[in-house]
Amino acid sequence: MRPKRLTWFITNTCNLKCGHCCAILQGKQLSKAELFEVLDRAYNFGIQEIGLTGGEPLIRGEETRELCLCAVKCYDMKVGFDTNGTLLAEEHAKWMSELQGKFSVAISLEGPNAQVNDHIRGNRTFNRVINALDLLAEYGITTGIAVTLARYNYQHIEEIAKLAELHSVSTISFGRLVPIGRAAYLRDEILTPNEVRYTLLRAYALTEKYDLTIRASGFPFSFAITEQLRRLTREHRESEEVKQYCGMGLTKFAISASGDFLPCPFIQHPLGNIHKSEFQEFWTSGEMERYRKIATSRAGQCSACPDQDICGGCPAMVLAFYGGPDRSDPQCWRKYEDISEDREDKRKLPLHSCT
Repeated sequence: MRPKRLTWFITNTCNLKCGHCCAILQGKQLSKAELFEVLDRAYNFGIQEIGLTGGEPLIRGEETRELCLCAVKCYDMKVGFDTNGTLLAEEHAKWMSELQGKFSVAISLEGPNAQVNDHIRGNRTFNRVINALDLLAEYGITTGIAVTLARYNYQHIEEIAKLAELHSVSTISFGRLVPIGRAAYLRDEILTPNEVRYTLLRAYALTEKYDLTIRASGFPFSFAITEQLRRLTREHRESEEVKQYCGMGLTKFAISASGDFLPCPFIQHPLGNIHKSEFQEFWTSGEMERYRKIATSRAGQCSACPDQDICGGCPAMVLAFYGGPDRSDPQCWRKYEDISEDREDKRKLPLHSCT
């Protein structure tokens, strides 16, 4: 099986210093010529979708524009573009609008107002993000917002949904706080399993209230909040080549700004470099096979779960949280172990409320 999706950190430079950033902001980044060489090699390897991220991709200016245009128009790839939104200007919106149908933008936002968002992303970022959302809407560009759920913002998800609808956002993706990079210092902000379930129940209720697509993209067990979602997920996955949530070593991988092959964007263990290894050599290496086995194995309580075939948890979260692969996902409520036992705060939230 060959991968279809590549997450690509095209720069290790950023204009912000977000407290929860997990990006690899070190090493010499690839030159413009090397970027286009990697793009060509990725296409020849069978990659159909690329997620461009950083750092802040817009920092590379004209190189970023040319790379996106080439990916879409020369190689017919889908491009997902991750940005913090603070540098986005009309000149960017113009070329992005030329790629509609194969191009989408995700802007990071951590709260419905400056007080919540700027706490983690920095002063005056909220207003700049709102301006970016309005500019993208003006040019008709498919836009989503990416929210990293943590204890400082999970109570604000409905306010975020209201804001998203107001500014013509099509999708909200709720991700998780993975304790790597700067986020390693925010372990106390990681939601407990009970808090995760409470938040996902509320997010599910919002799909009936707002004209938005709401995804719990960082939580592989999100389908388990209702029997209907579990049934629909199982029916959908039956037609998929890979039924489980994690596609590490199966459908996707990552490349760092310096050209290192990574098993996953959240597992920062280089498995070779584009300067020394071919894509196929990396993909079939013993090290990649080890991570592939981690993704397809079921450890801890996962091994007894009736939905282990369509879930499996997030290996990156397990490795970051516990330091090894032999445990179940620390934020899954469908087990007896609770990460709240590892810290003093053991509060419980009501699970019946969707408001």
